[in-house]
Amino acid sequence: MKTFKIYFLFSFAFSFVCLTMNAQVEETNTNDSTNIVDTANIANTNDESEEYAPDDEEKTIDLDINNQENQDIVNSINNIISQIQQLQEQDTLFSYYATYEYNPQITEFSDSKTAMKDIVSKFDVVKVKDEKDSNFSYVKETIFNSNQAWDYIYERLYNNEGKLVYFVRRYNTFNSGCAEVAFEQSDYYFNNNGDIIKKTYNIYDSHNNVLNIQNCWMERESYDKFMSLKDFLTENPIKDLE
Repeated sequence: MKTFKIYFLFSFAFSFVCLTMNAQVEETNTNDSTNIVDTANIANTNDESEEYAPDDEEKTIDLDINNQENQDIVNSINNIISQIQQLQEQDTLFSYYATYEYNPQITEFSDSKTAMKDIVSKFDVVKVKDEKDSNFSYVKETIFNSNQAWDYIYERLYNNEGKLVYFVRRYNTFNSGCAEVAFEQSDYYFNNNGDIIKKTYNIYDSHNNVLNIQNCWMERESYDKFMSLKDFLTENPIKDLE
């Protein structure tokens, strides 16, 4: 009788173990099947091509050829910018300021070999007059990267009322993936109400060859155009612009 009981218990235990193992195998197979389906779905999703959508920085706004007032504004701004570029090439009338890692306050920039050490930002400043003898204030702000992999440049032109009429954003980088060095530039023209009347966008390499933005990785930073000279000076007190 004892032998029969032991045999019965052993048979029952063995059957229970077999049933449990079969259940686990079926569950594993089910999960594997589900995983295969999920992987296929992921693969299909990745294969879907997405149309590239340019961001606001890359968009352009054409000048209204039927609006003579806006055309006159753009032509006047371009004449002033040409005048400023000539002054900068001649290095006359400009004042230079900078901030450093050890001194975040804006101070006069010294044109020496050590002046670029630990520099964070640099400001090139000049005041000019147009053909109507109106005053304009120009400032070029350059933001430097410590490892020299990239830099940002912002150019601002304010009219005699202290309103922003022209703004440029430049971004130069070695990290674009589409050229040894990629250069990006956006030009904004504003009327006296602060409305954009023209905007251009260009991206090119060091040989001035046009690049395809879809093939490039161009960083997008946060920045402020500062629509008034007063707002700009609040953040960047530069005495020659006051």
